[in-house]
Amino acid sequence: ATSNWGENVIGASTLLAKRLVRSISSAEFNLLIVACGPRLLVVNGIDSSRISCEQPHTDVIRDIAYHAESKRLLSGGDDKKWVCWELPSMRIVAQASTGKKIVSLCFSPDGSKVLLAEKAGEVFEQEIKDSPPSAAAILGHISSLTAMEMSASGRRLLTADRDEKIRVSNYPHAFSMEAVCLGHTEMVTCLRALPPL
Repeated sequence: ATSNWGENVIGASTLLAKRLVRSISSAEFNLLIVACGPRLLVVNGIDSSRISCEQPHTDVIRDIAYHAESKRLLSGGDDKKWVCWELPSMRIVAQASTGKKIVSLCFSPDGSKVLLAEKAGEVFEQEIKDSPPSAAAILGHISSLTAMEMSASGRRLLTADRDEKIRVSNYPHAFSMEAVCLGHTEMVTCLRALPPL
């Protein structure tokens, strides 16, 4: 085993380009979480020690999300599976197969559900349980989805697609659109919702 966790990372520029590096801080812990291919690398930010965890993904992880109140992390990607982790222990709380490749995911405002954006343009909502029920479609785009983000207030869900559009939908009634943002001339690949949205 190597003493330097950084030697296990596959090229920092590749990881940063995919935006799969998250720094998560709370009163109890400080973590650096990196998704590289199908693996998660978790580092304790206080003493730089590596935190071991199961590796349930079998294909590229496309997105990771954090819910501060529940202290949980989500991961999902091309293996058509989402996994919910408890932090800082990195114990798996729940996981489910979706049948669809996940391009982006986030928690519902209360942390009880996972919202999954899939490649073909739909967003699904599924409860986080040991054996979750099937996912329910809550909105759709005509084009492939590229990013999704829940607003800080939890009242709006932002989705972006390959056709340069950002859709602002009311949550939990995502069929009700508040706005469509058409100012981009290239595909939107990342979203961040800032307060007070």
